[in-house]
Amino acid sequence: MKPTKQLLKQARAKARATFKPNATNSMKSIRLTADEKSYTLFHWVGLTYIGSYNDEPMPNFFKKKDTYTMHNENHKEVATMQKIYVDYEN
Repeated sequence: MKPTKQLLKQARAKARATFKPNATNSMKSIRLTADEKSYTLFHWVGLTYIGSYNDEPMPNFFKKKDTYTMHNENHKEVATMQKIYVDYEN
């Protein structure tokens, strides 16, 4: 799956439809498409990211944006992601 503008639009629409702003501090995730080689959307504290878990690595979606890593309680890296802007108000 190659990063495209159309895929980014799809990611924003799916995030808007799936994730609602909430008061909890829990991380939520959902696969962008049903394809086995698909990006994952992550939502945490009102911010949305696109990336992948380390057991199914995908290339960075954006070439020039910062990449963030998610670690488990044992400090092992479990996912890499990049922030995307999603307007949840409209």
